[in-house]
Amino acid sequence: MLKALLDLPGGYIHTTPHFGQAMLSAGAYGGILNRTLFCPAPPGDRTWDSFRLYEGLEMGCLPIIEHGQGYYRRLLGEHPMIEVANWDEAVPVMSELLANPARAGERRQACVTWWQATKTRLTSTSARRF
Repeated sequence: MLKALLDLPGGYIHTTPHFGQAMLSAGAYGGILNRTLFCPAPPGDRTWDSFRLYEGLEMGCLPIIEHGQGYYRRLLGEHPMIEVANWDEAVPVMSELLANPARAGERRQACVTWWQATKTRLTSTSARRF
């Protein structure tokens, strides 16, 4: 993922040597996400799901996820997130949106609106079960 995305202009990458080391504070991380359009959300180490996706969605980012045999469509239904087969495929999609800020803003807003509706739907569905 990093190798593919390094060629995009204006990106920010923060790496750590190991989990829990040299991590950003919650405030610094939130500030970065708040100013971010794209939020790459690679799979976790044991499942397709990861906290990166939901943190990005909460902060209004446009997540980029791997297809993962349809994992996110089965979990969350139809969505406006950018879904790619591999990270090399993400670069032209991101480049096109960076070149067209109006379209990028529309896609981002669609994601924000979808995520708010999805949270409402999931909350109401969960409440009915108990």
